[in-house]
Amino acid sequence: MNQTDTVNTPSEQYDTSWSDFERVFSFPFEQAVETQRNAAVLMTQTMEMQDQIQRQNLDMARELFNSYFRVMEESMTGLSRTINTSSHVGTGTQSSRQPTSIASSEQQVPHQATGTSEQSTE
Repeated sequence: MNQTDTVNTPSEQYDTSWSDFERVFSFPFEQAVETQRNAAVLMTQTMEMQDQIQRQNLDMARELFNSYFRVMEESMTGLSRTINTSSHVGTGTQSSRQPTSIASSEQQVPHQATGTSEQSTE
């Protein structure tokens, strides 16, 4: 064997050890940077998905509120019609009765039928 093949000069040994040093320390840093980049991408995607889900939930809540509001509005309209119909029926019954007038000093006395009208028809 030739001794020049196996012996390195000090500058060659320094270059070799420096490149090994760079490799040993740069690889973990590169991996850390790659991991952080992947984590940032994952976090961004998660935030986008969360935003989309929140928008869908907000839209669904808005639709439910609008449906509830329409149902309540329709039921109130129906209730109003029922009340108006009932009050018209009630006033129709009351309008067939003869109104009685009461003076401020008089008390209401039940109307007594006189026998004259019944006897005259017989």
